[in-house]
Amino acid sequence: MAVCQGKVPVHANPPEQYTARDTIFHAQLAVAAGVDGINLYGPEGRHGYRPTDEEYRAYFDRIFAEVSHQAALAPHPAMGYLPKPRTVAQVVASHHEITAVNLAGVEGSAYFVQLRDALTRDVDIYVPYQGSAHTLPMGATGLLAAEANIIPQSFRDYLDACQRQDVSAMSEIYAGLVRFTAFVGQWNTASPRWLKIALRAFRLPGAAGGLREPYLMPGTEVVDEFARGAAALGLPEVDAMLHQVAAA
Repeated sequence: MAVCQGKVPVHANPPEQYTARDTIFHAQLAVAAGVDGINLYGPEGRHGYRPTDEEYRAYFDRIFAEVSHQAALAPHPAMGYLPKPRTVAQVVASHHEITAVNLAGVEGSAYFVQLRDALTRDVDIYVPYQGSAHTLPMGATGLLAAEANIIPQSFRDYLDACQRQDVSAMSEIYAGLVRFTAFVGQWNTASPRWLKIALRAFRLPGAAGGLREPYLMPGTEVVDEFARGAAALGLPEVDAMLHQVAAA
């Protein structure tokens, strides 16, 4: 996360919506709360709906007619479709409020390259850590990863190794990140589930409290199973957290 003038920027991630009207409502709530930026998805694709290129562009024309605030565009395939890189670039070109594109969930480097080539002005592009050994040298700004909520230092070490061009360290740390992702994937039918389990297993801030419906809180046996499996990963950051738990 970038730090500007001693302040850590706070960004909002409003829920996906089917209409621009509802997205505007949530975006305005975020702006009123004083966030630095808003992450905006396209219209949700459901029950057979997929926006045309024209509809995708019009959706954001409608939003930015009423929301004048720094924003990131998120063409996440979990919306039910993946807009063309050219269409995303056209939206960016039309709205100066957009300062970043978040490519969470977009696999491979082809989409990144096509988007970068189609953009007509400079904006930050954040990419998944998978395959980032290619996209970071090609100009990606940074990484997107839910796992960084639990093992932030490991991601910092990976980025530092990338910056040093230390291929050996990059490879070793990257392998650890991949093992962690595969491990938590056992519970990753939705991110809130495995994140809450991890918070409780490592006794991190945020472990208390519940999950909103329809999620169900994991039982103690699940948390214990997670802790045992995490201990076998051989990740220094995970080992340090488990050591603190044992010493408490």
